[in-house]
Amino acid sequence: MKFLKLLIALLFISFISCKKEEQAKAKAFSKETLKVLESARQVIDSAYFATVITITQKGEAKARIMEPFKPEKDFSIMLATNPKTRKIKELKQNNNMTLHYFEKNNPAYVTLIGKATIVNDSITKSKYFKKGWEAFYANRTNAYTLIKFTPKSLEMINIRDGYTGEKEDWKPTIIKFY
Repeated sequence: MKFLKLLIALLFISFISCKKEEQAKAKAFSKETLKVLESARQVIDSAYFATVITITQKGEAKARIMEPFKPEKDFSIMLATNPKTRKIKELKQNNNMTLHYFEKNNPAYVTLIGKATIVNDSITKSKYFKKGWEAFYANRTNAYTLIKFTPKSLEMINIRDGYTGEKEDWKPTIIKFY
C-alpha cells in the first residue's frame, strides 16, 4: 500500500513538473517571436482556408483544401472531416502533416509543419461542431471526426508586416515550437 501511495505521489509530482515546463515554454517566447506569431495569426485569419498536406504510404505528398478552426493559443489547430477519407487513412499510417495558408492580396503565407492526432471523443467533437454541418455530418457520432494538428515549426512571409525573407536564399521567418 505504501508503495502504491508513493507511486501515485511521484506520478502527481511528475505531472505538475511537466505542466510547469509547458507553461515555461509558452512564456519563453521573446517579444519579437510574439510579434511574428501575431502576424501569422492575421495571415491565417485572412486566408480562411488552408491546404492540408499528408504523406501516403508510398511517400507521396497529397494536398487538399480544408476549412480549419482558428489556431489555439499554442497554435494547435482542429480540423473536421469524414473518418472514411484518404487523409485519415494516411494520418493513421504517418501522422506528419503540413498546413499551408496563403493570403493572396498581401502577399503572405504561413506554413505550419507538425503532427496530427485523430480525435473522436464526443465532448470535443460537440465543442467543434459548426452550425450548417448537419447536411454533411447528419450522424455526428460516426460520420464526423476531428484532426488535432500540433505544429513543430512555423514558416512565414508577410510583406505587409515586413517579414520578406532573407535576400540571398529567400529563407522565410521561422519559429520553432519545440
